[in-house]
Amino acid sequence: MFGQAAAVIGTGFIGPVHVEGLIRAGVRVVGILGSTPQKSQEAANKLGLERGYASLDELLDDHSVGVVHIASP
Repeated sequence: MFGQAAAVIGTGFIGPVHVEGLIRAGVRVVGILGSTPQKSQEAANKLGLERGYASLDELLDDHSVGVVHIASP
């Protein structure tokens, strides 16, 4: 069973905007995925998230995530 937390794909302009909006709405955001593991980790650190995912497979294997916002072209 998947959890109730969210994750975001996209570390450019709109990804962090989604993270901020989700947090303001009371949604737990556990992580973010960028185009490289380094971008993911940098964004997670900047946004105060638990995880910067190294790959899409890693994000999809995180069973605490119940919804993924895709904010990337």
